[in-house]
Amino acid sequence: MKLRDLGELRPCREQAVIINVGTRLPTTLALVSALRHAGMPLLVIDCESKDGSLAWLESLMAEHEFDLVTAPLRPHGRTLDWLFGQVRCEQLLLVDSDVELLGPDIVAWMRQFIDDHRTFGAGFIDGPGFLVNERGFLHNAWYHERPWIPLALFKVAMVREALAAGCSFLDKVVFNDVAGGLMTKAARRLGVRLPAALRVAYNGWRPELVYYDTGAEVYEHLKFKKEHLFVGLPSHFAPRYVTHFSGVSRHVVQGGGTSPESIAGVVAERLKSGYGLDVAA
Repeated sequence: MKLRDLGELRPCREQAVIINVGTRLPTTLALVSALRHAGMPLLVIDCESKDGSLAWLESLMAEHEFDLVTAPLRPHGRTLDWLFGQVRCEQLLLVDSDVELLGPDIVAWMRQFIDDHRTFGAGFIDGPGFLVNERGFLHNAWYHERPWIPLALFKVAMVREALAAGCSFLDKVVFNDVAGGLMTKAARRLGVRLPAALRVAYNGWRPELVYYDTGAEVYEHLKFKKEHLFVGLPSHFAPRYVTHFSGVSRHVVQGGGTSPESIAGVVAERLKSGYGLDVAA
């Protein structure tokens, strides 16, 4: 059903959502795999796509049951903040537009834990660790533990609690010291390193920079400050359950990552062989 806004969503217990920013083929693969394996109502949000995605998604509605709405293109974290504030469900499953669910097992596993009164989410856990392979500004920054956002199930009410407390899904960099970053910034301007004793400890380490990727601040608030639970497997095991064409949306919006063109043939073949959809690459 084509919706004017999220207020037209039917209230439900579970809702899966895919955010499309101009990745027509990967989004289609995410959509049909979620329809087959997630077992819950599906919403697709089209954020100002310019590759014909909107008309294509509207045509798919003739054969596949899902809701479709348009929204402004924002930074991904801001879109998630808005989404959790607007949806009309108790539990929200985030499915990246460059993910294919390979079966129902992982969603079934998440459902075993999400109803516990202390659990705010389930899926995979990404990090923590040092970004030793990152180049430039974030080289050797500490990557804060977070949910693996490409596929994660959340309790909406608990996430809203974090948002109301001032948290956001937006990614951010923290200059790490006991003075809220002031000393680290000053040391960097002088070309020297701040002594580790003046930095805040993260998992026993005292890094200069801490990178909060999408969702890490919400996760930190709910897990470490409110002592709720996120039930997760290490993200190392995610490829057993999903195929993730990492960074396709990022490439469309800001460059880097994986270009849609580079995986178009693979995705088109998967759509045809796995789902009977003959889509031109």
